[in-house]
This record gives sequence, C-alpha cells and structure tokens, in this order.
Amino acid sequence: MTNEINVIADNGGGITLQVINDNGTKYQHTHDDAAQCAIDINAALAGDNAARDWDGNEVSDEDDSAWLIASDDKIKNGGYRELLGVESLADFADWIDSGWGNCNDLAAALGHKHGWTE
Repeated sequence: MTNEINVIADNGGGITLQVINDNGTKYQHTHDDAAQCAIDINAALAGDNAARDWDGNEVSDEDDSAWLIASDDKIKNGGYRELLGVESLADFADWIDSGWGNCNDLAAALGHKHGWTE
C-alpha cells in the first residue's frame, strides 16, 4: 500500500498528520506529542493503513470538511509550515533548525540532529 503523507505544523505547537491511502481514504490527526507523531509518520511510510487501523481520525468518508488545508496567506504570515507528499524521513531535515519548537521536536524524534545532512 502506498500512502500520500502530509505534515502540517501550526504556530500554536500542534502537528497535523494527514494520510491518504491509495484508495483515496483520508486520515487526519492533530498531535500535541511530537514523539507520537514521529511513530505515526514511520508507520505511514511503512504502508500502514491509517484510515482503517488507527484511532483518532478527524475526518470521515461522509464529511471531510475538517481536512486541514493551509492557505498560502497563512503560510506566508507564519501560521503554518507544511511538508506535502512526504516520501522519506530526510524530508524533515530542514525542520530541525526551523525555530519552531514543534518542528524541531518532530525532526529530533525522527532522528535528525542539528546540522544534519543526508
């Protein structure tokens, strides 16, 4: 199974993980704990079926209005940082020195160190 993985950090400290399964089923969960988010990212990269197997889905097949889409204006104004189409843990390398605590914590939980390069 191939998952499309998006990660959106907000300036309030939350990290939203979005997974779209290859059949189009959506899963979204906002994490306050970077370590748990890192576990979920690793599982999604490994092909876990988040929408079927995981608790805490914030969207449903009937109503996906809760699906977070960060507008360009909100990103430019510092409200969100996003990684769309995550393919590997290396995609998070720039987050370790981002200046945002939640981004730094997530990158560290995924094994990145300050000054890390692939």
